[in-house]
Amino acid sequence: MNELLEYIKRWAADFERELETLLAGLEKRVKRLERGLWREIQENILSLFNFDGQNLDKTTANIYASLPRLEALMNRVERQEIAAELRLFAEELLKVGGLTAEYYQNTAGAEATAAAIRNSLNLLQASLGITPDGGLVAGGYLDRLGKTEGARAVLREYVVQSIVTGKDLASFQAGFRQLVMGGAQTDGALRVWWRQYAYDSYNQAQEVVNSNMAEELKLNYFIYQGSIIPTSRQFCRKRAGKVFSKKEALTWKNDPDLIDQKTKATYNPFIERGRYNCRHFLNWISDELAFELRPELKKK
Repeated sequence: MNELLEYIKRWAADFERELETLLAGLEKRVKRLERGLWREIQENILSLFNFDGQNLDKTTANIYASLPRLEALMNRVERQEIAAELRLFAEELLKVGGLTAEYYQNTAGAEATAAAIRNSLNLLQASLGITPDGGLVAGGYLDRLGKTEGARAVLREYVVQSIVTGKDLASFQAGFRQLVMGGAQTDGALRVWWRQYAYDSYNQAQEVVNSNMAEELKLNYFIYQGSIIPTSRQFCRKRAGKVFSKKEALTWKNDPDLIDQKTKATYNPFIERGRYNCRHFLNWISDELAFELRPELKKK
């Protein structure tokens, strides 16, 4: 049993480091995408928007003409730059699923059948919107992420307001660059979009496989894994490193330390954990190991 506990501890530490590495890599790549987007806008700014001398032409015609041009530019960036990022991102998410499956191969032994793992990884692939041949499902998670609709909406609004106020070229460029690239205290448009929808995906990919494997193997207990850092929420501080049952987790929605209380009715503790930007994850374990770690569970 000590050997199994050592493996779980080692796997969790390695997995946490892997997640941190993946997240840091994604952050750098999204910044690179922002630089590429700004370069495209900067190089084409005079053909994208109509100017009356040094100021934006303050007409409805300029609005009607500019927005489709901006959309066309965003579509081009999506095809040339973002599509490649999505392929890499999909590979990383599937890798996370594979590492999780490996955990069950090494902790559940023969019970972790090939069929259970295959079903879990297929479920992850479908939830990400990836076809069996590696393509993207239209309207699926990754396909929608690549459309960067949130970033587009911010840029469209800026363009409209700039035309309405007749901004001069220098001010227009400076404001546009701030939106796209961000600043010392702010993120750029793509980072805001990806952070909202993508940065939690590594953990959620793990939990999709996790939850399905727990169901397939009929596991009832888990360890709430992950280290504590200065920004860790109280919700996670109370749980990190401890063993819980499924039944106990279902009551977590009533914990006042759970953020976003207005949506607690839809909270799924096995997928969301401490909710957005949560660094923690679950390792499901056998009843036998759970009872050894928390003897009082055997009496419940």
